[in-house]
Amino acid sequence: MGGFTAIAFYLRHPDRVSQLILPGMPAGLQRAVPPGIYETQKLIRLLSTTSPGVAMRSELAQPAARGRMREVQSALVAHPERVAEEFLDCDRFNLLRNHRSFRWYLDSVVTPEGVSPPLLLDQRWAELRVATTFIWGEKDVFASVDKGRAAAARVPVSRFELIPDAGHAVWFDEPDRVVASVLESLDVSRGAL
Repeated sequence: MGGFTAIAFYLRHPDRVSQLILPGMPAGLQRAVPPGIYETQKLIRLLSTTSPGVAMRSELAQPAARGRMREVQSALVAHPERVAEEFLDCDRFNLLRNHRSFRWYLDSVVTPEGVSPPLLLDQRWAELRVATTFIWGEKDVFASVDKGRAAAARVPVSRFELIPDAGHAVWFDEPDRVVASVLESLDVSRGAL
């Protein structure tokens, strides 16, 4: 949801943003969401209930739950086996601590039909009058490469970089390539100023 939040901030305060760098498909590009989002939504709802939630929270508190967290990551990355155990632990504790906030957030964004209609970007892409870099994973489950290229084409000043063999969370699958792309985008924007 980081890309969506950055775009929403820009649309509200364009004078405070000099550039957007969007790794992964930003929410709001399309109504459809992958099935994994609904599974995550169910898990988070269960965590917020009393009896089943207590048992599930106890299970997630154990190091053995890393495998379950790796399953969750498989919806976001092309290579879940590359996600470090330290991150899985941080992700697990974050989920345990903040499951109520995550539930509210997901329930506000995702309906049974997909992304909530007021959050869809639709024709707002053309309002992005700031240099925008799309860093797109070839295997992003949220939207195809063609959809990503089409979105970038609707932004007046944009750059589209495809990261081969990477999923939605491109920074996990190909961190070095993503960092290089971000640095290149920053250099390009400095030169344009």
